[in-house]
Amino acid sequence: MKKVFVVIVTYNGAKWVHRCFDSLRSGSYPVQTVVVDNGSTDATIPMLEAGYPEVTLIRSGTNLGFGQANNMAIKQALQQGADYVFLLNQDAWTEKNTIEVLINVMEQHPEYGVVSPIHLSGDYSGMDAGFAQYYKASQPAPGEPQKDIYPVEFVNAAAWMMSKACLEKAGLFHPLFFHYGEDSNLAQRILYYGFKIGVCPAVTICHDRHARKETDEMIIKSYKIHGLVTLMDIRRRYLTAAYLSALKDLGKPFLLAVSRLKWDNAWKIIQTYTSLISLYPVVKKGRSEQ
Repeated sequence: MKKVFVVIVTYNGAKWVHRCFDSLRSGSYPVQTVVVDNGSTDATIPMLEAGYPEVTLIRSGTNLGFGQANNMAIKQALQQGADYVFLLNQDAWTEKNTIEVLINVMEQHPEYGVVSPIHLSGDYSGMDAGFAQYYKASQPAPGEPQKDIYPVEFVNAAAWMMSKACLEKAGLFHPLFFHYGEDSNLAQRILYYGFKIGVCPAVTICHDRHARKETDEMIIKSYKIHGLVTLMDIRRRYLTAAYLSALKDLGKPFLLAVSRLKWDNAWKIIQTYTSLISLYPVVKKGRSEQ
């Protein structure tokens, strides 16, 4: 039996503690769970300490962000002999056989460094909307026999089963990303180093998140994150070409803002690109570290 560690980053996630950790406790495959708490101020820590003594709890003392908090736990898991590390969001929970099936599939397909189950919405009304956009292109055509795994270019890291070989080769989340973009960057490296990323349609998790209405500020911030992901993609051989690609990606929203006379947004998009230029030394160093 393979040694599996579940890694969860918590931050004021008391509302999901029981569903998340009860699901792991009742799973068909034995796991060791490591939690890094990013400075919760609600009942998350007391609930974990009182109800889940089997969980190893690391208190970061501050909000390290998603990637760096995960890195702390992943390093500990690897030091303790993990064969696989399952990253799970605090607002998600597994089914009884989710982990067991993922392990079996990855054992049969070692070329896959990451395999994700299907992500359902928290109310079980259907597939999680964010997840669906990644999986849609890989779904079997009508009448086509279903495979045990489908390759994808990317799937969000709400439920990543990762092999030890993949982690040792591709590395962990890059510290340049605080929250958002870190899973895209790591996925790029996973593919760069020759591993595949896949979705296993036989099993599911539920991801209890709801679509938020995006403000202009949130959209502008997403442009910078997307630009940074583009610049850090080591599959792009030349950094200059990556900057040109990032500029092209910003061109459409800039022209749209101008056409709608949203001068403030247009100016912020210009500032976004200039901020990416100012990060050139950091990005260059970051690319060399991947």
